[in-house]
Amino acid sequence: MLAELQGAGEVGVRELARRLGRDVKRVHEDAAALVEVGLLENAESGALICPYVDIHVDMHMGKRKRAGVSPTMPMHAKKEVSKIQ
Repeated sequence: MLAELQGAGEVGVRELARRLGRDVKRVHEDAAALVEVGLLENAESGALICPYVDIHVDMHMGKRKRAGVSPTMPMHAKKEVSKIQ
């Protein structure tokens, strides 16, 4: 998803789902998570923007402690990004 949006300008969720061949609802959910962690932004129009030309994510992931607990973004995830100038 990020690779599709890098350098693409504003892209609506439905258009992104079409480009990726994925369900609109799932793309919307994934995009919301990426907006939450700062890798995507919402344009005033509601479309998505990836304002980075390069994204490097360095994180450590451990095993789940309890059965049935869904994995989440680690608390100590570090991201290095370069914004499009």
